[in-house]
Amino acid sequence: MEDINQRKENWGTNVKDSFYIAVAAVVVLALFQPFNIDEVEGRMLFILGEGLCVFICTLIVYFIQSFFPLRRKLMNNQTSKLFILNMIVHYAIFTPLLSAVLCTFNMWYQHYPLTYAWLNEQGHFTLYYFFMMCFWVSTIGVFIMIWQYYRFRTSRLQEELVDVRAINALLEARQQQIADAAPETTAEEQRHPITIQGNSQNAYLEVVPNDIIYIESMSNYADIAYIEDGNTLHATLRITLKQLREQLQQTECLVQCHRAFIVNLNFVRSLSVRSAGTYELDLFGSDKRIPVSRANADAMKQRLEM
Repeated sequence: MEDINQRKENWGTNVKDSFYIAVAAVVVLALFQPFNIDEVEGRMLFILGEGLCVFICTLIVYFIQSFFPLRRKLMNNQTSKLFILNMIVHYAIFTPLLSAVLCTFNMWYQHYPLTYAWLNEQGHFTLYYFFMMCFWVSTIGVFIMIWQYYRFRTSRLQEELVDVRAINALLEARQQQIADAAPETTAEEQRHPITIQGNSQNAYLEVVPNDIIYIESMSNYADIAYIEDGNTLHATLRITLKQLREQLQQTECLVQCHRAFIVNLNFVRSLSVRSAGTYELDLFGSDKRIPVSRANADAMKQRLEM
């Protein structure tokens, strides 16, 4: 049922995007009037007809792309890189398809035999008109691609700002809960140190897990930043992040926020947008800005909501 609902939502997005692309094409055609549109009888009706062709062809291409892993991946994880790659693939299919449809439509609308789009004056098959149409479709497509990317970035920025506000509200509530909690209500086991064992001989660190601020992975080493007697200290161990996660899996406040970082949610002051699709954390007890990927930001939000 969830898969069916997701498909319906994706196709709702495809139909909406197709409509917007068709409207953008109509606007560009009306403003620039390429391939002598100004000489066509019933110019506005002709432009609207071409807009309908754009809408139908866009839907067809989206249907074809729905079988591509790239399109499915974009629907699940919309990054700028994936969006640009998807647009390139989209227009590689869309340009020849729409050009062929417009060649036929233009002949039909102007009451010429449909074969005129594909035959020269001697009656031999030619792709000259088709290639000219491809040129115009590609040229207009550049303007539409720029508009699509701007619209995508604006939408992503709005979504990221909503996510940042929601997560910061949860972080503020968490800090308030920590401040309101009486010291005697703190569980005794939270103050018990554990021994983190490294891969080198005699390489270990005794630390209270809740006092760890963050852990940064550096290849086969890890930098562990923690609080001891009110001071921020660092310890470097030869150990992987995966091994550390296994040793600290019982500490719920420690979450992985990036492929190279584990962070203690109790030390997170706020979240802010770092760049498109990524964020960064401001921490108590450290000046280091911790990167957060979008996927891990969602996981961190779910942990805060628990």
